[in-house]
Amino acid sequence: FNRAVTLLSLNQFEAAIDDCNHAERLKFKNENLYIVRGAAKAGLTSYHNAIVDFNKVIYRNPKNTMARIQRGIALSELSKKDSALMDFNAVLKIDSTNIDALLNRSIVYMNDSKTDAAMNDLNHIIRISPDYASAYFNRAIMNGNSKKYKESIRDYDKVVELNSENVLAYFNRAIIKSENKDLKGALKDYDKVIELYPDFADAYYNRSLVKKDLNNISGSKDDYKKALAIKQ
Repeated sequence: FNRAVTLLSLNQFEAAIDDCNHAERLKFKNENLYIVRGAAKAGLTSYHNAIVDFNKVIYRNPKNTMARIQRGIALSELSKKDSALMDFNAVLKIDSTNIDALLNRSIVYMNDSKTDAAMNDLNHIIRISPDYASAYFNRAIMNGNSKKYKESIRDYDKVVELNSENVLAYFNRAIIKSENKDLKGALKDYDKVIELYPDFADAYYNRSLVKKDLNNISGSKDDYKKALAIKQ
């Protein structure tokens, strides 16, 4: 079972399932076995089978919050939004400060265009855990979509402060800066993206546009060629 947990953390899902199956045959009596196996099945996008395992835990222990969160995530992947929300809400009735439930509920709200509800959950997370990068990242996306550029950039600033290698935070912040006419700031962020991820074609393409607007025509052409070469 412990090896299965390690394999799951390494995204070696089939091997994790094999170990869970072996532990089950040896009559390992721990409900976490089904959570780990279900999570591994979900990692293979076998969501219906994952839910079967999560159901086993919830049937035996309705207050197991991890099983409900994992089932809610699987249900949301199957576009069963209402059922997913029921699971996240059930967890939050047990533990109103459960960050995993709040974050995943906010994602369901975001995907359902319920921006106020999603923002409330993200703000709640940040009040509970001021260094939780995922909440700032998602809030930055929402603020950017609402054209609240200053708020969005401020949240991306916090994300990269917490994790200086978050490629998507730099990339998204560069887009916002470019839209906000901060071309030099956008260029600096795209430079950082390419430093961290040299094969990011969209970063080269976007940087080519920024360089063009900064009258660096040769640099713009070079980046455009690199973007095409990566995509071929």
